[in-house]
Amino acid sequence: MASRNDDFLLVAAIDFGTAYSGYAFSSRTDFKRDPLNTLKRRFMLEDELGKKMPAMDAGMVGDSLIMALEPEAASLCCRYLPMNTLKGSSRELLADIVGNDVMADFSENKMMDYIDLFREFEVKKRSFSNQMSEKITIKVPIALNEMFKEKTGKNIKDHVNSLPRYKDKLQWVGDKIRMEASIAKGLFNDACQSAAQHLKSLFSLPEVKSVDTVLMVGGFSESPILQDLIRKAVESLPGKMKLIVPKDPGLAVLKGAVIYGHDPSVIEERKCRYTYGVRTSYPFKKGVHPESKKVVSSNGEEFCGGMFDSHVKIGQEVVRGESQATRSYKPIKDTQTEIEFQFFASTDPEPTFTSDPNCTDIGKLTIDVPGSGLDRSVSIKMIFGDTEMHVEAVSKDEKSNKSSKAKAALHFLG
Repeated sequence: MASRNDDFLLVAAIDFGTAYSGYAFSSRTDFKRDPLNTLKRRFMLEDELGKKMPAMDAGMVGDSLIMALEPEAASLCCRYLPMNTLKGSSRELLADIVGNDVMADFSENKMMDYIDLFREFEVKKRSFSNQMSEKITIKVPIALNEMFKEKTGKNIKDHVNSLPRYKDKLQWVGDKIRMEASIAKGLFNDACQSAAQHLKSLFSLPEVKSVDTVLMVGGFSESPILQDLIRKAVESLPGKMKLIVPKDPGLAVLKGAVIYGHDPSVIEERKCRYTYGVRTSYPFKKGVHPESKKVVSSNGEEFCGGMFDSHVKIGQEVVRGESQATRSYKPIKDTQTEIEFQFFASTDPEPTFTSDPNCTDIGKLTIDVPGSGLDRSVSIKMIFGDTEMHVEAVSKDEKSNKSSKAKAALHFLG
């Protein structure tokens, strides 16, 4: 991991969300007194221009910027809590009323209105409960009615009144939808049921048999309907399971990210979700390797290029700051002055080629190789355990006693 400047006064975390984005921060002094004592704010992004600003351009030095993984950040937040246990359907509703073609045009041509609409649903759904009986009002951009009228020649209000399934249950008035509680609750029933079922399926896996606590975090976790279903799902699991719903579950990730920024060492090890390795060449085996991947070295030796050389595999535990393996690689041309290493992640425990569809390019590193000949070597060391994967390469020519080093930080997918 790059050396961090521990002489900081504040740690800030930023969470970019679909409905809301937010930030939180705390001083080093406040963190020592109470790790959960953070100032936090939610804010809305103003546009969807897609413009990217590197952290360096924003005035942040590379060493000062680290990524926190959401599940870990949430668990760090809950670690300091008192241990008291405790979209899709909305779009389908609208598409059922105005048609998929209108919704597709609306999302493509009125992006900000589209985002505002589902932000409204996002906020409302957090207050839905199984006991609610009053009607729910959702504000809808006028542009949607205008697009529907342009396509069909009808107002949405008149169209809704002509649909028997919504008779006396849903009204479209001006720029608002008024719906019965039964329809509102039904909007998120599938999503809630799916989350509860997924939880049950997870606990059928041997890898999670030792887990005895379930944390509910994120904006949707504020929904009483989801909390009720997850609570029932947890109670149906074997053993004594605890369910923890922190206060303001939507802010748990942000608070945890601030805690992680103060002390990244609290996460000591991680279990890899992917196989990580480097693209390399192996001696060519006729009848085993495809002819299309054959490459010939400067001394006439045949190799199979584009092969995946694994350094760690799926499910392997990696300790923060430690390398799991050091491998040596040689040039295939005696006049090579540098070697470019390409690194990949794969969902396959035993990947063969880096061109396989289950492989993802996660970065590269180029290192100078002093001297000449094919007996030179470069050692590659991958250091895991942080939210970034760090790679170190060392090249040394025994004849001239010259050496070179190179380092890079790559995407760590988990």
